[in-house]
Amino acid sequence: MLLMILPFVMPQPGMSYCLAVSPTVILSVMFVVLYLVDQVHDLAEQLYICIQIVLNIIALVLNLMSNTASGAVFSLFLAHLLIAICIDLYYVIQERGFALLH
Repeated sequence: MLLMILPFVMPQPGMSYCLAVSPTVILSVMFVVLYLVDQVHDLAEQLYICIQIVLNIIALVLNLMSNTASGAVFSLFLAHLLIAICIDLYYVIQERGFALLH
């Protein structure tokens, strides 16, 4: 949630904000609905998490290359988000196995 609020506090978030946050919001809403109706497949969930990891790595690299103070703050939030997503992927794999290899 902080990553979504941050652009209103800091000037010009740039492309990395849209790259990291927009798919997260759209796909997260979709997965919340699927969880409510109990229709989430293991492969879809793991692909979603892997896509989020890739998008956040790209956004993190773009922010680090910007050499601005706002880029550093965005990078800090993206790094924390990346760590949280990796932990989520780890626990999903521990619980259900790695569906991408099946």
